[in-house]
Amino acid sequence: VETADHRSATISWRISPSADLERTELCLGEDAEDERSQRRLRGFRVRLSYEPELRTTGGGIRAQPAWTESIGVRASAAERLGTEPGLFRYKLRDLKSCSTCLVQVMAVAHGEGDGDWSEAAQICTEALAPEVRGTPVNEQILRQSASLKWVTPKEIQGAPVCGYKVHLTKTRERGRGATREFELQLQGAPSLLAAASSSASEAPEQLGRIWKEESDGLITRMELRDLVPGTSYAVQVSALTSRGEGERSESVTLKTRPVAPTMGAIRARVVHAYHDHLILECAGAVPDWSRGEASDVKGYSARYYECARSYGAYNGAWVYVELVELLEECASTELLRFALRGLSPERQYVVEVAALTAAGRGPWSESSEKLATWRVAPRLALPQALLRTHDTLVLGWDREEPDPETLSGEVHDEDITEFLVKVAPAFGNRTAQARTHRVQLQKACSFAETWAAVKDENSSFSATPFFFCEGAAGRYQFVSVVPGLLPDQRYCCQVASVAASGQGDWSHISIEVMMLPVAPLVDLAQVDEVQHDQIQISWEHVQLKTGIAPGLCDRLCLTKSLEDLHVCAYAVRAAAWTTWRGPQWRKPETVEVETLPVAEGGRLQFAIKDLEPEKLYVVEIRAQGASGWGEWSRVGENPVCTAVVAQEPTAPELVYATSRALTFAFPGVEDSRIIAYEVRRHEGWRGRPTRPLRFDSQSLAVRVTSENRWVVTVDQLQRGTTYTLQTRGITAGGGVTKWSEKSEPMATLADEDTGHEVEVSVGVNDDTPGMGPLQLATAMPVADVNSAESMEDFSKKLESVLAFTIDQATAGVRLPSVRIPSVAEQAEELLHAHHGDCRAAVLEAAKIEDDDTWRTKLPDFLIQQVPVVGCSTVLLRELWRSIRRCALVAHLYGHDTRSPETQALILTCLVPGGSGTPAAPAVPAAGTGSASSQQGYVVKDQSAVLNPGVLGAAEDVVSSRRVALLVSRALAKETFVRATGLKSAGQVVGLLEVAGRLLKNSSKDAASEGSALTEQLADDALVAEAATPVKVALVVFRPMALEERPILVGGLLALWLLPIFMSAARFVFAKVYPLLAQRLEIPLAVIVIAALVLQVLGVLGVVWVQQNLDNFLSIPATLVFVLYVLIPGISICLATRSILQGANEAYFFCLLGVFNLAQPLPFSHRFVLQ
Repeated sequence: VETADHRSATISWRISPSADLERTELCLGEDAEDERSQRRLRGFRVRLSYEPELRTTGGGIRAQPAWTESIGVRASAAERLGTEPGLFRYKLRDLKSCSTCLVQVMAVAHGEGDGDWSEAAQICTEALAPEVRGTPVNEQILRQSASLKWVTPKEIQGAPVCGYKVHLTKTRERGRGATREFELQLQGAPSLLAAASSSASEAPEQLGRIWKEESDGLITRMELRDLVPGTSYAVQVSALTSRGEGERSESVTLKTRPVAPTMGAIRARVVHAYHDHLILECAGAVPDWSRGEASDVKGYSARYYECARSYGAYNGAWVYVELVELLEECASTELLRFALRGLSPERQYVVEVAALTAAGRGPWSESSEKLATWRVAPRLALPQALLRTHDTLVLGWDREEPDPETLSGEVHDEDITEFLVKVAPAFGNRTAQARTHRVQLQKACSFAETWAAVKDENSSFSATPFFFCEGAAGRYQFVSVVPGLLPDQRYCCQVASVAASGQGDWSHISIEVMMLPVAPLVDLAQVDEVQHDQIQISWEHVQLKTGIAPGLCDRLCLTKSLEDLHVCAYAVRAAAWTTWRGPQWRKPETVEVETLPVAEGGRLQFAIKDLEPEKLYVVEIRAQGASGWGEWSRVGENPVCTAVVAQEPTAPELVYATSRALTFAFPGVEDSRIIAYEVRRHEGWRGRPTRPLRFDSQSLAVRVTSENRWVVTVDQLQRGTTYTLQTRGITAGGGVTKWSEKSEPMATLADEDTGHEVEVSVGVNDDTPGMGPLQLATAMPVADVNSAESMEDFSKKLESVLAFTIDQATAGVRLPSVRIPSVAEQAEELLHAHHGDCRAAVLEAAKIEDDDTWRTKLPDFLIQQVPVVGCSTVLLRELWRSIRRCALVAHLYGHDTRSPETQALILTCLVPGGSGTPAAPAVPAAGTGSASSQQGYVVKDQSAVLNPGVLGAAEDVVSSRRVALLVSRALAKETFVRATGLKSAGQVVGLLEVAGRLLKNSSKDAASEGSALTEQLADDALVAEAATPVKVALVVFRPMALEERPILVGGLLALWLLPIFMSAARFVFAKVYPLLAQRLEIPLAVIVIAALVLQVLGVLGVVWVQQNLDNFLSIPATLVFVLYVLIPGISICLATRSILQGANEAYFFCLLGVFNLAQPLPFSHRFVLQ
């Protein structure tokens, strides 16, 4: 090997001369020339070996050269050296740089065969560039840059280092990321770097720079730029020369700083709160740079979101502020104070802060608490109406002070300049329009001082409730007077404050305020006297007293409005009463207040004249003020009937008196038209008359002697009170006579221990149902055949017992000595005992405590014989057991035993009855017009005749209290039966009811009716054992079976009728559709007539359905039965028709017909039995 560089080497060799050629000539003779030509040198073959080959020999493993390359060289291509024969030179190219290889040469002749390989020579090529030895050292690591240094490698002669190639690899916890390679030129070196690299699009200045120390150049330094903050890198460098890239250095690891430092632990908090911005304070950035190094934080960024204002709503989206406005007036150097602007008033925000550097934004700080902006103006409390007239409203309100616990920092925008008062019509009022009234702060305060003086003069405001409202008794910081409103309209009010920053929020809407009418309503008018041609009425003159001094009225601007409400006249009108059209009013009569006569007690009187006798009239009256007429008000609740031309009764005379009742007498009017009387009383001689009380000869409190003298008792009076009475007669047609003269004063006794005391609810009193004139013609006394006072009292008490028992039976009992599990707990135990089998658990629940042996019956019989408490004890125990078992069945079937609906059904199961069905409890009777206190019960049919509305009471099953009342009545009857014995119970209860009917009706045949009733009750008591409550509960609470579901029944019915549907569809498409497809010209008149006929038929059909709605209950079952019977014939007919037309569907109809033919017979039998 003569020379070698990084890619080539020059080798030379010598070939030995052949000494055998002369001998060849001697031996071969003529053939010697051919032999020499065959042995003449043709060329050479060169082979290389870079890596040794390991071979196993007898002496062990030895490294043998692995000859991989063989190069043919012509003899003419090899350079001869000098004149010396056999010396050649050749240059090997494309060798591997920085490598060692062995080379051998072998001569090749023109003839066959090759020479021997020469001894191997070693070639060592140079490197492309010097190797950077050792590991580069990190000098400084920043957020996006890093500085490294290493020892400058020794240069290769002829190939100086002109730059370095950087291998930058991101490291991760698991494995490595992508490698980034780029070339950096050495400062001061010639620009010979290759342009192609992975970062060719980036300028070298952006990636970094490399330079040598100026002193001696032994150290090379590198600055890397454009790094990712907070990332770990593995860095390797390799030198670059004109030849290429050298070997890489060892890897050095570095990690850049994060994008920006983290924020401190102090979260953002409010220092000053405004309506549109917040001054916040928080901890600054935590330094992550070395000591002595300046901070690289350029500013701070913030983000915030608006908190949800109601439960279930979503928070707002994040709003980013790239660079917040920093303030200098922070008290501490470690704290950061900044402003957050552009916010909405009275909103809550959550704020986060982050530091900003040249690398970007750092991590966000912890979220702050909810920081609230302040209000634009102070919030005001709910306005209260203080005083109202027909057109003016006085309002008062206070300032709503903020809760100190909710304040964060110092608040601003609290200076009020004026108020806005909005008065809007209430919902549904379309007549009035909304008004907004402005009030200056000074004026509102002045009105408040004036109102405080008004309140001091009228501390209770009870003397004049007409003007003042509910809120008039309070003291308010601000008061406003709102004029110009409409009379007799409803308004709602709101107030808002106005500050320098703007208008605040409106307050909550006040309670609706009803403005006064232009004139007050006359609501205390009454009929004083009724004659055959006139009706005399009286009323109290409406004197409106404000109770406010004139000076205060002037200061409140109310003088004119209050003067307009004074009544100056009245108008009275009358009309004959009609039921089928509106009243035809006579011309109103207007009278001035000064011209009206004044009766005793200061009441104004007026007589409506020129009326017809025995005719119903309605009378109305209204007042007139300065601004107009008020509303008409009806005199009396019912129409007033003018008197008949008949003699009025004489004044009543006192018979005897007790502490709570008066018994009087008067001779009856000898007129067959008079069938009843009415009485009214006056407290004292000048007292107002009360509502008339009607009575007749059938009333309990009335006795008529043979001389037609009526003795009547009026009870429920006050002790020690003086009364005067008046009576009048009533005809069958509803007509009345004139009132009699007032009786002499009658006084009840003050001493309670008098000799005669009438029981409550026996005499005529205010609880007696009143009868209007329109009801007298149709009202008939009805016998009460199914009542007993003792049973009614007992049923009311039993009602409370039922309510208490069902609550405790379902919830269980938990006492220190006694613990009874709830229904839910016992149901879980039953299900667990039967491994989740609901049916078995229900059967077990139905048998709980079901013991019919003598051990149970004998103690029950003995306990029942104990007077008073024996029957109640057994009844309560059986009641508890029945409710408990029914509730268990209901819970196991999935019902909520705590709901009123389920409890109502449980109570319904308890009603005892006969013949296996629960007994229908009696329903209360409607008022029949009798003067006595009729509190009994009638049978359902009779009550329905008198008052159909009571039918709904018997059907109100979902009301648990109603069902408890009905059950208690039925159980009360059963209790009397069990308490007194089976045979005697019916007789005792029957005798009680018969006695009540005899006393009430005073009829001769009451005894026979009572006997029949007694027999009926005895039969009910001796009836066979009824269905037990548990058996009823098993039927009531049982879930619907699969075959009972309407959807399944409808689906099977549709499947059964499928052949009919298919045939109908085929008929429509074959016959009807082609007919409709043709263009038929039908006159418009025909279409209109057909539509009208269809509409009339539809209305008639709806009416007929409503009239026969009760009969439709049997229509579905009948329809199913008829269709089920007709299906076999229809199927057979269709099958025959299909056979005649084609056998495509015949087999289907035949099979269906046979199936349906076999089904109706047992189904029909079951249907008839059911």
